[in-house]
Amino acid sequence: MNWNRCFRIFILLTGLLFLPRTTEAQQNIYIVKFKDKNSSPYSINRPSEFLSQKAIDRRQRQHIVITSEDLPVNPAYKNAIMALGVKIRLELKWFNSIVVQTGPDKASLIQTLGFVESLTSLGPVPSLFQATVKPFFKNESTDNPYLKKSMSAEDYGSAETQIEQLNGHLLHQMGLLGKGMTIAVLDAGFCNLYTLAVFDSLRLNGRLKGAHDFTYMPNFLTGQDATHGSEVLSLMAGWLNNLQIGTAPNADYYLLRTEDNSSESPVEEYNWAAGAAYADSVGADIISSSLGYTVFDPTYEAYDHTYPDLNGHTAYVTRAATMAAGRGILIVNAAGNEGNSKWKHIVAPADADSILAVGAVNTKGVAAAFTSLGPTVDGRIKPDVAACGLGTTLANPLNSSLISANGTSFSTPLIAGLCACLWQGNPGVKNVDIINALRLTASQSASPDNVLGYGIASFYRAYLLLKKMQINASPNKPAYLLSANPFRENMELVITSPSPSGWTIDLFTMQGKLVERFVKVSSNEPILIGSKIRSGIYLLRILSGNQIAIEKIIKE
Repeated sequence: MNWNRCFRIFILLTGLLFLPRTTEAQQNIYIVKFKDKNSSPYSINRPSEFLSQKAIDRRQRQHIVITSEDLPVNPAYKNAIMALGVKIRLELKWFNSIVVQTGPDKASLIQTLGFVESLTSLGPVPSLFQATVKPFFKNESTDNPYLKKSMSAEDYGSAETQIEQLNGHLLHQMGLLGKGMTIAVLDAGFCNLYTLAVFDSLRLNGRLKGAHDFTYMPNFLTGQDATHGSEVLSLMAGWLNNLQIGTAPNADYYLLRTEDNSSESPVEEYNWAAGAAYADSVGADIISSSLGYTVFDPTYEAYDHTYPDLNGHTAYVTRAATMAAGRGILIVNAAGNEGNSKWKHIVAPADADSILAVGAVNTKGVAAAFTSLGPTVDGRIKPDVAACGLGTTLANPLNSSLISANGTSFSTPLIAGLCACLWQGNPGVKNVDIINALRLTASQSASPDNVLGYGIASFYRAYLLLKKMQINASPNKPAYLLSANPFRENMELVITSPSPSGWTIDLFTMQGKLVERFVKVSSNEPILIGSKIRSGIYLLRILSGNQIAIEKIIKE
């Protein structure tokens, strides 16, 4: 029998069975940017139609204005694209764009639409388009013997060292466990979320607020999902008394899968951007992201980043992180694990200037050989702070036993969780205040470098500094942060009060002689003072209009 001939007849009779697979392989990912948001049904005067109340409250607390960038993409434009038979994968409202999946013919039709500004290809589809079902969250019964209300130092188990290294246990002892704060976790997957005992407290106490998949990969939140997100989440939300407790066990969480664990392609930066906008809309205070982007799989090498891209405003994911930070969200992102590789540098979006990039040390405070190095290409100190990322204790996503793991992926959630506790204890401050306080109180704040930045974070010292800032602030007195006082080489000053006319910073001797002056300094711009003066006691004056503050400082 001629099996080749029979096989050809079989294909014809079954309607070209394999044709859809061939069509799928020919499809590409495109970015469609629109010209405007004209005739939109949404308005910045009705923000509750596209932002949660918690998102609106965050902006109001930090005096952030809602703009047209916050408006969703015009639904009429999206409908017109879908009418062509094109699949929309992502909406990127901050960039007035969408990500679509289609073939070249329909892409050409998209370009003819009058409201389309540009269409850019991101190469072939990295994985099959497969929508996943948004999970239903429910309370589940449990007989977990480790789930209890009390917590003392010994409850941390083998996670004790990594939390005490950051002085996070002192915040916990004050009852600051992240309550009322919302953390969005952007990651690759959350394996066994519903079955792991380490997440019983998260589920049973209603702190799991939602989840969303931006990758269109199968098996979301199941035992076949990627394990990385569950490992990261256990470091913040985990609760197994006497075994392991996370850094923010009482915070609320959104779990957002933005990373396709099966490939490395440029669309993942756009997934991240969509995830960040989603986190903003649901009211997240903090984004914990143990992700980063440098080079992609060989198919997408044309989209690879280079070190000159790490300037804070080139990589798409970095721009998205900056926009999220501009909406009052604290972004905590891994610096990367490239320190002993050919790349060596930090990864995007860690180069953004308004986020916390986190490096890695071991439990003794020694820098991990793999932690990615700074600075940014424009000379800014990165990473910002460091935590334990070498020999980190976390939950095994397969059975809730404890394992030890390495990577800035794991130092990052330690920092992100404790940021929630720090912010809970200082609810009136801004995201930039949290960043500045951690920089000014870290272990090497007086002499930051490009390995660990300002050093190992000290959350209790940052807590005290933020309290002092708020006590000092008044209608006629600016809010500001100072690094360690007394100091040896120089002192870092950050003014957090706005002033349209700028600030004048004067340093006087105790006899009233002016020895240093800085003028027209913008808010949140770090200023190094005292580097040229001798040891002694001085008076620091911060002045703008009718706002004035005077502080006694000591150079040793």
